[in-house]
Amino acid sequence: MAFLTSWTHKLNNNPTNPNDPTPTNNPTLPSYQPVATHYVPPPKPKIPPRPNEWPIPTLRIRVDDLNHPGAQLFFKHINPYEALKDACIASFVWLYTLETVPRHVEVIQLILRSMPGVAHTTGSDINKEIHFSLDHIVNCAARAKDEIHGVLTHEVVHCYQYNGRGSAPGGLIEGIADFVRLRASFIPPHWRPRPSEKWDAGYDSTAYFLSWLEEQHGTGLIAALNLTLRDRSYEDAMWKEHTGKKVGKLWKRYCECLEEDEKVKKVNMLGYGVPQPPPPVPTHNRPEVGEQSMGEKGEKVVVPKAVETKTSEVKNVEEVEEDMNMEGDDEASENSTDSEMVVVEHNDKGKEKEKEAS
Repeated sequence: MAFLTSWTHKLNNNPTNPNDPTPTNNPTLPSYQPVATHYVPPPKPKIPPRPNEWPIPTLRIRVDDLNHPGAQLFFKHINPYEALKDACIASFVWLYTLETVPRHVEVIQLILRSMPGVAHTTGSDINKEIHFSLDHIVNCAARAKDEIHGVLTHEVVHCYQYNGRGSAPGGLIEGIADFVRLRASFIPPHWRPRPSEKWDAGYDSTAYFLSWLEEQHGTGLIAALNLTLRDRSYEDAMWKEHTGKKVGKLWKRYCECLEEDEKVKKVNMLGYGVPQPPPPVPTHNRPEVGEQSMGEKGEKVVVPKAVETKTSEVKNVEEVEEDMNMEGDDEASENSTDSEMVVVEHNDKGKEKEKEAS
């Protein structure tokens, strides 16, 4: 009991209690003085939003004819919910942030039916409908999976993008949708950057132009341009506000870059301007027929035409001389008017020079 009483006394007289006086026998601690420094901590890295943080709407699907070959291809390659969800996230990532992403869309319904064309988007601000042609899926059966993902990405962008209160050029609207598809890597085989008569030709032509602008002026340019179209009507002056240049000059420079790239490709295809490896350096030069060369010990040797040696039959100098003498005698007996001189000179340790003529 006395033990409990002593501990209770200590707890009641705990100096950490602000109502109790501080004991006088404790030493006074020095106060902390911050030291001036020029170090500025780096900003925290921006973490991209997780998929579950984006406002994914209710996703629905309707199929008019399950027996259609296009419907069978669709369900063979595609998970409808995941495909629509990925299309929404691609639109959010390339055009918005968590603070700017539109949240008014509540339902997106995908309608698969037989119809001409490829796809189109309709509906109100709250409910969106994407009509997708089953016939087009059949026409792209060889690459149905990538084509379906690409078309869905393009159409979902239309569910969320701004159009300057209906005043933006149609080519720009379609170009932004294909810009997101391009960045999502759902690129059809016929797409390629190419110059055209105007920058707002639309679709992949404008998409590559917008992608080039982001490379020149920084990632986020197209997202900023899209947000500008939220609260005001479209004006060509918007381009100068975001890039410092008029859209006509930007397009002209883009076409010049494409022409320069084409020239480089042609040069590389022809082999001009491409570093070529140096020719091999011969290490063992063999004399040609009739050419003079120096032997190992300084002798001069004229290689005759009549002498042919094989790698399997290596003859020494004396054997070569004997063969030459025999051939010379035969030729002299057959034709005395023709003469051929074969000269072999030796300068090996004082040997006398031998000359024979026939």
